[in-house]
Amino acid sequence: MGEEAAAVSNPRNRFGYLEFPRDADTPVTRVPREETGAGHLELAEELFSEGYWEPALREYSRAIRYDKGLIPAWVGQVRCLLEMEEVDEAFIWAQNALSWFPRSADLLAAKALVLSRQGNTREALACSDASFDGESEDPFRWLVRADILFAMGRRASAKNCVDRLVAEYPEDWKLLLSIGRIYLRHRLPAEALAYLDRAAHKNPSQAFVWYQMAKAYRMLHLPRKAKFCCEQALTLRPSFCEAQELALSSREVPCVVATACLTPADRAVLAGLRRWRDEAVCRCAAGRMLLAFYERTGPPVARICRHSAALRRIVRTLIVGCAFFFLERSADGDTRPYQGSH
Repeated sequence: MGEEAAAVSNPRNRFGYLEFPRDADTPVTRVPREETGAGHLELAEELFSEGYWEPALREYSRAIRYDKGLIPAWVGQVRCLLEMEEVDEAFIWAQNALSWFPRSADLLAAKALVLSRQGNTREALACSDASFDGESEDPFRWLVRADILFAMGRRASAKNCVDRLVAEYPEDWKLLLSIGRIYLRHRLPAEALAYLDRAAHKNPSQAFVWYQMAKAYRMLHLPRKAKFCCEQALTLRPSFCEAQELALSSREVPCVVATACLTPADRAVLAGLRRWRDEAVCRCAAGRMLLAFYERTGPPVARICRHSAALRRIVRTLIVGCAFFFLERSADGDTRPYQGSH
């Protein structure tokens, strides 16, 4: 393999040939179709799309050992390190790769992504600009561009990048997954679901896609939907630890104040309030902030109400009024009584 391959596989360099202890969710039986650089690269890309960062990192490294000219393998290593939150090391590895291929559009995009994660968005944008001076058929640099623009608060420009990609690759479930994850990273779960749902429809056998959908629903305070997505992910991958943890935490926020103040005869009112929460309040940013506030203040308020019959009557009157207001709006076809900006 010569001096170049030896430099890549230097045992003193932790990036050269990374080996990590296997965890319970590691695909232990995966082997490349052929023992070549292209074979290991194909396996690495498959593992990356399923969220197996460390195994993917190993396979990218092995691909480079066979063929140092595989630019996607160098880019893949940087992306894996970022997913593992090894941002400083990802920067070192991006610089190392660029020392071999200084004009690579995709490696420049990878460096731009690292700079953005470090908080250097202006420098990241300049590096992203430079990536478009080179040639590449991979959509990666457009994904990076969108990610950086979101980080800079330029949502309209970022969405233009996303729209361009989707128009060019409408059937690529991996691309849809990547776009959804970018929206999630920038705390835009409703927008993320539009792409994650399409990815799931195109490839419903991917547990990692269902897990990302569960994260989005969790951010939207829709625990039942989050739990359903976790169950789908765990059916496909029973040892999916992150999905197990998310499923356990995806419990409904109880209507503690309403439960304390309403009577058994008010069950329909309580059901209406819960439906209002799921169909209206959770769907806007202001509503989600209100729910987060309710999670903290609801239990102590409920305790106070239980010790004051007069307060319970007042609160019950307010709750019943809100519930009937929502029911009237629903009858008119408007289930959005609580407006707010996304």
